Amino acid sequence: MSHRHTKRQTAKKPLRMAMPEGPAPLDMARLLAPARTLAHACKTYHGTETLAADAGLVPETFDSAFFTPMATQAFIGYPACANLAQYGLMQAGVGLLADETTRKWPEFSGVADTGASEAAKALNDEMARLNVRALFREMARMCGFFGGGLLCIDTGAAPQDLEKPLAVTPHFI
Repeated sequence: MSHRHTKRQTAKKPLRMAMPEGPAPLDMARLLAPARTLAHACKTYHGTETLAADAGLVPETFDSAFFTPMATQAFIGYPACANLAQYGLMQAGVGLLADETTRKWPEFSGVADTGASEAAKALNDEMARLNVRALFREMARMCGFFGGGLLCIDTGAAPQDLEKPLAVTPHFI
């Protein structure tokens, strides 16, 4: 006995697919804007209402990024560090740490009766004139981008004086 299969004739339904919308236009000004850190967002950032994070750096955390599988430390090199320093996210992270490190800044003070307050005012004025805070912020940025740096004080000493050993006495230093 043979069986006969019959095909039912059904009307074909059109296939409907969800189509994605076209790409949204890019806001180029926002896309190419400099990275913004807490210094831009918080109104009290430079005030005393918030806490500094200058104790938050843990050297071991940063060192672990440069360990090889053999547990030996490998420095990626200054050209690679300079390339990384061009990225906005690196600039935002390092800039945030540099801003936080130098946000609270010391000021000299002294007792008025002893004349120390005038000396403290002179020291504070000289530090402001030399822009010491900005120099330390820039040094913190260089430490973040390149792993370290040197900030030197030019005392204006003559070259022959620099060859002499430093004598830590009340008359010299």
